This record gives sequence, structure tokens and C-alpha cells, in this order.
Amino acid sequence: LACRSGKRNLVEYLMESDRIHFIMEDNDGNNLLHHACKRGRTDVLEYLVQCHQVDVNTNINKQNNKGDTPLYAACRRMEISCVRYLVESDDISDNVNLNICNSDGDTLLHQACYTRLRGSEDMIAYLVHCGKID
Repeated sequence: LACRSGKRNLVEYLMESDRIHFIMEDNDGNNLLHHACKRGRTDVLEYLVQCHQVDVNTNINKQNNKGDTPLYAACRRMEISCVRYLVESDDISDNVNLNICNSDGDTLLHQACYTRLRGSEDMIAYLVHCGKID
């Protein structure tokens, strides 16, 4: 809930007091990164990546029960700031896989093309030109 609502101070407090753990998942298989990305909480996402409580690189491509990664969750909601952070951040960009398919066989680019939300054209252009999609 703290990740979804964007309460970075609360996320920091909970992480530092061991009340939540980075690898926690909800019933749908979403971890903290999924929740931050779904809601466009770039500040919370940055904290989670930089807090060094766990190897974020092993969780950045974690697929939930539908096969969606945190990056896919951000793309689905057209949260381009989160997508840019994940793709361009020096801390994790080498490990983010933009070519993973979800359980429907869709890639990030498929999702951006399917979505008719405002910003989908910008998302498509970004994904095509970022140089990381096969």
C-alpha cells in the first residue's frame, strides 16, 4: 500500500525497520517494484533500487502471475517516467530485459501498441528508439 500510494518516507521507514521486505509479493505475484511502477511512483522506485537491502537486479525482471515484469506494469499504465528510469538508470539498466513476453506472449511494445491511453504514442516511440528491443 505504501508503494502504491507513493509514500516514500513510509516505504523507507518500513524497509529500515524490517516491517516489509523487498521480496514480498501479493496474491497476484506482484513485488514492491510492480506496485511502484503500476502507480508511476518514480521516487519510490528510485528508493527501492538504491536502498541496497537486496539485489534488485534479481527482482527487476520478476514476473507476476500474469507474466508481467515491473517494467511491463509501468508500460501498461503508460508510466513513462518509471519506464525511462528502469531503462536508463545506471544501477539496473544493464539487467532490465525489455524483450520478456508475458503469459499472453506479449512484449512491452505489443502492450504499448494495444493501449489507447494518453501517451501511448510517446511510449511506442521511446521503446522503439531506446535501442534495447530486439
